[in-house]
Amino acid sequence: MFFFQTWHQEHFACLQCRKQLNSQTFFDKDGMPYCEKCYHDMFAPKCAYCDGPIRERCVNALNKTWHPDHFFCSQCGKHFTGGKMPKPR
Repeated sequence: MFFFQTWHQEHFACLQCRKQLNSQTFFDKDGMPYCEKCYHDMFAPKCAYCDGPIRERCVNALNKTWHPDHFFCSQCGKHFTGGKMPKPR
């Protein structure tokens, strides 16, 4: 793991974009450092509506993952109230 290694400041960088990580938030994946943006772009679940990374809360429904604002009725566009989908008639 990289936590147990010693780095020159200029070498402690995101594995993906090579941006230096000296004083910013970073993430560890399989022992390698990533900046916040690259980590979420590469490893966070993706929204079924917009394909963007989901960084915080999410809705898991219909075997997919959604941003809460992107989970709505495809017919009328209204969001589901109370976090529940209506039962089919």
